[in-house]
Amino acid sequence: MGHNDGTQSPSDPMSKHPHILKRDGRYYYRKRIPLDLVRAGCYGKAKDIKRALGTSDLAKAQSLAITVALQVDEEFQSKRRELRVPQKNARSCKSDGKRRFLEISELERKDFVMRFFISKEPAAMETRRENDPETRKELLWNIRDDLAEIDGELTNQNCNWLVEIRKALEADGISTEDADNASLRNLAVKMQRAAVEAAMRTESALIGERFASFDPLFSGVHADTPALAMASKTVADLCREYLAHSESRVEKGQLARSMISKVKMRCRTMADFFGKGKALASITREDATRLVDFLPTLPSNALKRYKGVSLVVAAEREGKLAAKRLIHSKTVDDYFTGVSAMFSHATDLGWIAANPMKGRLIRERLPKLVRRERQTLTSEEMTRIFSSPDFLRQRKGKQPARFWVPLLCAFHGTRANEVAGAHVADMGEEAGISFLNLRETDERRLKTESSARLVPLHQRLIDMGFLDFVEERRKADPKGYLFPGLSRNRNGSMADGVCKWWGRLVKATLGASPSDGASGGRGIHSLRHSWATAARSAGLSDSTRKRLGGWSQPDASEHYGSRLDELPMLKTEIDKIKFPGVKFPGARRIKRK
Repeated sequence: MGHNDGTQSPSDPMSKHPHILKRDGRYYYRKRIPLDLVRAGCYGKAKDIKRALGTSDLAKAQSLAITVALQVDEEFQSKRRELRVPQKNARSCKSDGKRRFLEISELERKDFVMRFFISKEPAAMETRRENDPETRKELLWNIRDDLAEIDGELTNQNCNWLVEIRKALEADGISTEDADNASLRNLAVKMQRAAVEAAMRTESALIGERFASFDPLFSGVHADTPALAMASKTVADLCREYLAHSESRVEKGQLARSMISKVKMRCRTMADFFGKGKALASITREDATRLVDFLPTLPSNALKRYKGVSLVVAAEREGKLAAKRLIHSKTVDDYFTGVSAMFSHATDLGWIAANPMKGRLIRERLPKLVRRERQTLTSEEMTRIFSSPDFLRQRKGKQPARFWVPLLCAFHGTRANEVAGAHVADMGEEAGISFLNLRETDERRLKTESSARLVPLHQRLIDMGFLDFVEERRKADPKGYLFPGLSRNRNGSMADGVCKWWGRLVKATLGASPSDGASGGRGIHSLRHSWATAARSAGLSDSTRKRLGGWSQPDASEHYGSRLDELPMLKTEIDKIKFPGVKFPGARRIKRK
């Protein structure tokens, strides 16, 4: 029987692209993964590849499918090229985490040889500094014996440099399975030359001759060169160190856990562009300039759209497309700032003499920063969402956070994660004013110091019955979370599930839009922007808006005052905020005993 991918439908008047699939009103592209790639494990256990076309319009889906088909076919070919054998004898796409030898550039190979030479120098310098005449004589005989073993043919009975080079490359995280003999032999020769150069320098020093370089390949490189000790540190070393440093800052509460994924992306960018084995000390301003010119060519969502290939290859493939989807200029600027911070960290550690990305001329190469216009939900759209049956039924559902968190964001300007991780004990009352204490705990990290604040409840939420909900939670679990049933994502956020559900609700209620997303024009974070607009319209001062919304203020005294004393004033101000034309859930006050 033939494979039925669900692409034909008698009710469709138009003839579809053969690999278009419709599910829940949306179109997808689906194609069988070739059998040789399935057997090689290139896609795990999957037998089909599926790509969302992002539309419910058949004509648009057919047009998009043509481009996606080309991308998928190129992806299949790329997988086969990675196998480096004919399709019928394909081995395995499963990665052991090592880079392939053929992926290593000539510059990286040169760096590899230099690092090997540098690794010989510390021990060699100890030998050269020996003062005792008898010991020097013995060391001289030893070094001449060493020279006799390592010099001459690549493969001799004492030393097989082809074997040594494979061992060294494997230890450096580079697989030599795909290495051709000529390239491997060439690198082995240079490795041998490095060992001979180190030995000859030691011999020269032991017999009292002045220092000299014997091999032009290593001319000017010696143990007294200031950069030599630093040159052994590589891009991979910096990535490991900076990631560990960032993790430490997260544990100390100095950095949001969500930043770790960004740090990893910076590391990936550096490793893919320069190569993991690239010596940090060898990265010049010219290299940094090339990196800055490369950043704007990165595809958006590169790791998802171009799985299994380096960012350099991803950028090259994206550049060949008619409709390119590249990262935003703000993201380019963020990447630049992040990578520059890594170089500054290396400078602080003494690994490099200066940050190659510092300076006006390099920064001026960045594309002009295009400000993103913040699209927010209209009054009509907010009414449709907050009046929809899917939203209203969440009030008494298993996850009441889906009902209350969006409303708290809308009326108080809070970030979703600030309220999703709140405890019952965070609800308080002072002088008859109910408030939410947004504080940092071991479990919940706030974005900034100014995010810690007391927020009086808006009267509309009280009218909707929020305090009754709080009382129910207090009776059920007084030491527990305010919103049960939520779990943390890998970044520690309790709001992830609510944000994703909100995104599905918006799409189901209003239809899909390019501005969808957790922090996009219609994501749950857009309610914070809507609140800021409503607060300005209500006449709240800039200081009061920032105080309520948890934004930092130039004058710290405005923020760190007696917060309980401020509650009456803040309660009066927050109750002024209204959303004209928006229909929210009706009042549901229950008389409490």
